[in-house]
Amino acid sequence: MQKEPSYIVFDLEATCWRLHKPPRQEIIEIGASKVNAYGEIISSFNSFIKPKQNPKLSSFCTQLTSITQADIDPAPDFQEVMWNFEDWLQSDKNDVVLLSWGDYDLKQLKMDAEIHEMQLSWTNQHFCLKEAHARLLKLREPVGVSTALEYGGLQFEGSKHRAIADAINTARILTMHFEDWDFIHQPKKK
Repeated sequence: MQKEPSYIVFDLEATCWRLHKPPRQEIIEIGASKVNAYGEIISSFNSFIKPKQNPKLSSFCTQLTSITQADIDPAPDFQEVMWNFEDWLQSDKNDVVLLSWGDYDLKQLKMDAEIHEMQLSWTNQHFCLKEAHARLLKLREPVGVSTALEYGGLQFEGSKHRAIADAINTARILTMHFEDWDFIHQPKKK
């Protein structure tokens, strides 16, 4: 019996600076929403992550994300959060489809996994909703999450530049057009 796929819409926040040559970014928050095969949001995951290489947040990063040093200092490290995230997935790698609004999140997740010497096999199947949304609505260029929601008559809920709010709002876009996404109706890879 084949399992129904879980669509995992995720978003990351990372260390950031307003510098000409900033240090390498590291994830400081992951947020995700799980959407079942019927287009229903069934659960969410959220965790802060303590950065390894640059554990002190810049004031620019706190202003942008509202994530403070007090949020990060007691946070678990990347490995622990990924183990918790995999427990939340409750899936094997063949039935997880990762989605994000752009390719940045997947690239950053893979870079942090490499630093922490982790294999995240469930990252193998990923779709960029930003590009798919632009194709679906026949837009000249991709738009941001807030604008995509407005096209559907919805407003952004929560705080922008927070991983959980961005993930939930992106999942709302996924569910709004659930029957129209080509990748959902394609045969699954074996």
